[in-house]
Amino acid sequence: MYEESSDGPPTHHWMGGVDSDGTKYKFLFESLDPWCSGDLHGYLVWMTCTPQEKLSKEYGSQWFFDHPTREFPWNEGPKNIVPNGKWTKEQMKTVYNIY
Repeated sequence: MYEESSDGPPTHHWMGGVDSDGTKYKFLFESLDPWCSGDLHGYLVWMTCTPQEKLSKEYGSQWFFDHPTREFPWNEGPKNIVPNGKWTKEQMKTVYNIY
């Protein structure tokens, strides 16, 4: 993840995505509040102290409903996604690979 700030400590983190037409996206994540620990099937895990708040911000107030993966638009579904420019067709030849 990348950090972004405006003349101070990081205000949020982001990671990028790109669509096959060259459209670039940023997935924005707020800097986490203090960390809490928890037990997940016998393993110590670190997580946000306010998980429901974070889930609602990222996926909306009904985050707990199932969305069939096949029908979920990765570049429209999340609430934390913003456009971030576009690669040219020439640039796409070097930055976009299908595996």
